Amino acid sequence: MTDGLGASQHERHASIDVLRGLAVLGILVMNIQDFSMPLAHYVNPHASGRIEGLNYAIWYWSHLLADTKFITIFSALFGASTLLMAEKIERRGGEPAKVYFRRNGVLLVVGLIHAYIFWAGDVLTLYAMCAFIIFWFHKLSASALCVLGLMAVLVPTALGVLAGLASPFFPPDVLGELHAQVHPSAAALEAEIAAYQGEWLDHARYRVSRSAYVHTAGMAYMGWRLAGLMLVGMGLYKFGVLTAAKRSGFYWGWIAAALFIGLPVIHLGVMRMEHHGWDAVRVLFLDGQYNNLASLVVAMGWVSVAMLLCRASWARPLTAPLAAVGRMAFTNYLAQTLLCVTLFHGYGLGWFGTVDHTGQILIVFAIWMLQLAWSPWWLNRFRYGPAEWVWRYLTYGKVPA
Repeated sequence: MTDGLGASQHERHASIDVLRGLAVLGILVMNIQDFSMPLAHYVNPHASGRIEGLNYAIWYWSHLLADTKFITIFSALFGASTLLMAEKIERRGGEPAKVYFRRNGVLLVVGLIHAYIFWAGDVLTLYAMCAFIIFWFHKLSASALCVLGLMAVLVPTALGVLAGLASPFFPPDVLGELHAQVHPSAAALEAEIAAYQGEWLDHARYRVSRSAYVHTAGMAYMGWRLAGLMLVGMGLYKFGVLTAAKRSGFYWGWIAAALFIGLPVIHLGVMRMEHHGWDAVRVLFLDGQYNNLASLVVAMGWVSVAMLLCRASWARPLTAPLAAVGRMAFTNYLAQTLLCVTLFHGYGLGWFGTVDHTGQILIVFAIWMLQLAWSPWWLNRFRYGPAEWVWRYLTYGKVPA
């Protein structure tokens, strides 16, 4: 069955797998920095000393094209998957809430293990926490979901700007703490590098304290954006945006907006951070908002590229492996963690703090090639990825095919 726009029902839903595959690969561009370098480098590329040349170029283009964009897409797709699951269960006459909450209870447990045992940059726990809230909105219209979601997304931006404007009244110790997050001392950097190059217990205090902060105070700030993006994802699914059901002009319009509005605004934010010497208040609360807002436009540009590729028969050699990666997104996300902690942490090769941005992006490309190759190979032999199979088993209580 076709929708009159050249995309069959099967192809349109396959487009979500393609987009999910793009997102899970793209998210590694930024996560690799978290795996391989002290945390301050994620917000300040010059935290260990000014970088230039190819290293700066790689950081700059990663910031423009990837930073916050693929987590935005990933979050929207999580919301869309809520509707997909609810629709599927309702068609069978079942009660979606019971299955949905059991499914996300499993995700919460996996996320907590992932965050506290392996890597504090985990997003699964946050997704599971938000999932218990967003489900109750899935019956709203597409327009209502998008409006409500965007309002939620703007909450942390508004809070950040208000904090930045109020910063002259912050106590000196608070300002000092913010400065240390963006411009850590040489001793602090050395201690973090030594811990991650050591044994598992050596960096447990970094991992556990950061995870605990993210899941409590951090969630009160980040949860608004993530939950909002999930609601927007529901709306975009209902509008047909994520299923390649819109006309080509719609997608080309968003690509143009990403190129001529989104990217220039993010570039302006980088220039302002450079101009202000990467001042902590400017980076964390004010100049960083350029990317937070414009990333929504650039993310829609990426979505549009994926949807147009899904319609192009010449692009099948690219979209087929991406769809396989997307069908195994849970497995591939966890596999990226296992590969990276093995490379960078002390109980593996211990490369933490020794690989520059050039080396990091080469590792990213290598992992991409691996996952683009192994995902189709696996799915040619099995119906589900390993993590997906276990997740499905624990959700439904029966052995999947």
